[in-house]
Amino acid sequence: MRKIVFSLLIFLQVQGFSQTIPASRPPRSVFEPLPAGMTYLEFTKLQRRLNWKRLFAASFIPGYIHFYAGYKKYAWSIAGVRAVGFGMISYSLLDELDHTDSFSLSFSGAADSVSAYKNRSRRNLYLFLGGIALNMIGYAFDWAHGDFIIEQERNAVLYKFGRLKAAGFWYDAPRRAFGPVLHFPL
Repeated sequence: MRKIVFSLLIFLQVQGFSQTIPASRPPRSVFEPLPAGMTYLEFTKLQRRLNWKRLFAASFIPGYIHFYAGYKKYAWSIAGVRAVGFGMISYSLLDELDHTDSFSLSFSGAADSVSAYKNRSRRNLYLFLGGIALNMIGYAFDWAHGDFIIEQERNAVLYKFGRLKAAGFWYDAPRRAFGPVLHFPL
């Protein structure tokens, strides 16, 4: 009898803490109804947004944001520039590694050997720094220009359907209040 009462109490307690959703009322929609005549392509342009996951992926995948925006010409150009940068970094590191492994001073041409070593190391340093600069510039362009393209496409669709908010002033007559209207898309 104790086991039956105990299991009944546990059953009622579990049921009391469970979520109940009344079936008589449909859930509210969080989306506004789409305007008549909006195509699927326009809908996808409205939904494109940059978030931190995409920016993180763009740091490893060259041209990712432009691929996401649908601009493959820019994306492949960015990928090419960043590949050249990675190539410069790789070459400079491998050449420096090879040079340090094979470096030896001979007494007959010690001054020439040291000056050749310094010149080669300086060239590798410039190649390394140039590769890093190309990768940083490629990533920054992918981020900034990709965000600009996505915003322009979204604004064009919003303008087409009359939903673009512009800067201006608002005025509330009953309260005699006014202020600036600013729109910062997130």
